Amino acid sequence: MEKLTPKKRVMNVLNGLKIDKVPFTVYSGYWSGNANAENPTPPFIRNMLQCETERKLRNKGLCLVELGYFGWGAVKPDVKTVSTVYNENGRHVIRTDYETPYGNLYSIKEVNDFTIWSRVKLFKTKEDYKKILFMLENTVVFEVNKVIEKAIKMLGDDVVIRGDFGYEPLQEFISGDFFSTEQFCIEWMDNRDEILKLYNANIEIKRKAYRIVAESPIDIIIYGGNVTPAIISPKNFEDYYMPHYEEACEILKPKGKIVGCHFDANLSTIKDLIAKTPLDIIEAFTPYPDTDMTMAEAKNSWPDKVLWINFPSSVHLERIEKIKSETKKIIESAGFEKLIIGITEDVPENRWQRNYEAIMEAIDEYFGV
Repeated sequence: MEKLTPKKRVMNVLNGLKIDKVPFTVYSGYWSGNANAENPTPPFIRNMLQCETERKLRNKGLCLVELGYFGWGAVKPDVKTVSTVYNENGRHVIRTDYETPYGNLYSIKEVNDFTIWSRVKLFKTKEDYKKILFMLENTVVFEVNKVIEKAIKMLGDDVVIRGDFGYEPLQEFISGDFFSTEQFCIEWMDNRDEILKLYNANIEIKRKAYRIVAESPIDIIIYGGNVTPAIISPKNFEDYYMPHYEEACEILKPKGKIVGCHFDANLSTIKDLIAKTPLDIIEAFTPYPDTDMTMAEAKNSWPDKVLWINFPSSVHLERIEKIKSETKKIIESAGFEKLIIGITEDVPENRWQRNYEAIMEAIDEYFGV
């Protein structure tokens, strides 16, 4: 068969075409905050440092996944947004203030070299509902096609650009900047009508983004993720999540887009519901021992979907031979026609180079490369 570039190998899997070996991908990096913020002060975090190991891996076929281009942009023209960066006892802290006609909101985040923590979310009292609703209703969505076209040409054939709609309309208030998970659960029970007003406003933002991304040069788009069935319940997943995957796919798929979701939690209780969605990719699926589903169970549950997995984080702490054997076991369990082995989570700084080399070696050994 033709010699495949790293990008071509990934795209062949996503399009059901032949490959010479299972692709291995790593997120290149990401903004550790809201990439659509008017003042995006959080630093860019590199998951894959430019170095000798990176060069060797890319020469062997590693494909980088670029997350910096969502496929659409958004601003809030009537919301003044100011981010302030400061040092607090040696810690890098960012406070972002939002000024609305109904009063001000602020959030506080702490950033280090490889992750970010939310110290303070935007929602604090019942008075904040109208402020947040104004922010959502004031959001203006726009296309960024020229920027994406330039990036595609510049990045070449060992990088795929992955677009992103952000969280699903309801998940935005569970995992995003607005509520803590505990706050959301309390408000969902006590003030559901208010939450649903925000949810409906967020739906309108997403709907505008669907149509923009459908006409963009991006081929791969991820819609939401971090869905935790133990928090939302299978019933709410069916009622508040699945309809949006369906609506987005109705617009995107006729334009040739490949759509997935970042499903990285315990999924056994919603696996049958996921099977009913029109999604093409189960992205960031993390097999046992890190979640409650094995690779074989995932393959049997979603035979028509690509499993673009996250290599189990706990295995990164094992011996190199264990990492290699686990890689081969994953391939054996899932088959290779609809499998991509990815790194979508943090890896210990002192282990990533050896571990990535071991995963690539195992793939090459399995396929006789």
